[in-house]
Amino acid sequence: MGGSLAGALRGHVSRLVGVDRDGETVAAALAAGVIDAGTTHLTPTIQTADLIILATPVRAILRLLAELPSARPTGCQVLDLGSTKGAICAAMDNLPPSFAAIGGHPMCGKETAGFAAAAPGLYQGHTFVLCPTARTTPAVTAVAAQVVTWIGAQLLFMSPDTHDQIVALTSHLPYLAAAALMQQTAAAAAAEARIWPVSGAGLRDTTRLAGTDPDMMLDILLTNRAAVLEKLQDFRHGLAQLAELLQNEDEAGLRAWLTHSQQARHTYNTF
Repeated sequence: MGGSLAGALRGHVSRLVGVDRDGETVAAALAAGVIDAGTTHLTPTIQTADLIILATPVRAILRLLAELPSARPTGCQVLDLGSTKGAICAAMDNLPPSFAAIGGHPMCGKETAGFAAAAPGLYQGHTFVLCPTARTTPAVTAVAAQVVTWIGAQLLFMSPDTHDQIVALTSHLPYLAAAALMQQTAAAAAAEARIWPVSGAGLRDTTRLAGTDPDMMLDILLTNRAAVLEKLQDFRHGLAQLAELLQNEDEAGLRAWLTHSQQARHTYNTF
């Protein structure tokens, strides 16, 4: 996400400095020309930064927010790209008044991670959620909105709690469903090798999200645990209703259930 953002911001800002704990990633970004300078150390880098964008897994963002007051005592503007917003925005609330901070989440991405997967056009046309915090000012809001415009995304303001409830349903639950189906299929394939040759696009497309980086998903699930558990419970209830219809050979009920799903997919297929 950070590499894609840096690439999308080229030509719009006067200077881009990349920070990553992996020196090879920094070297790759420099070689690709997406940053003007790079380092593996945060503290000296941010002393002159006008805007710091935190594009790491969620719990790393929380650690970095805790370090910012000592790393940059005079404060600065801060934006993040974390996939959950409740804990991050609460941490931003606790920053000293010298900081101006706003939470952000671009609603796009890939199941592959790392700089090699970066693409400057990644954000184009996708929603970019901004979540105001107690440290949000008109100035940092304007800067964040300008970043969203530069990268070709669509701006949407939302509270952190609302954001986390929505993405638990639209992003985190689909990942878990894909991962569970992938595990069930792999376990069955251990006993029946012919499963893979007769698997088609349905399994491939449905389980695509199971290829997502587990470390990233751990951060997401553990920092949005309550909302995800709630959506999982609702999903289990829906599956139980479907199983009951099938168990009872309720053809009319099954038809109604399937038709409702089809119509909903056609009606709301705007994503």
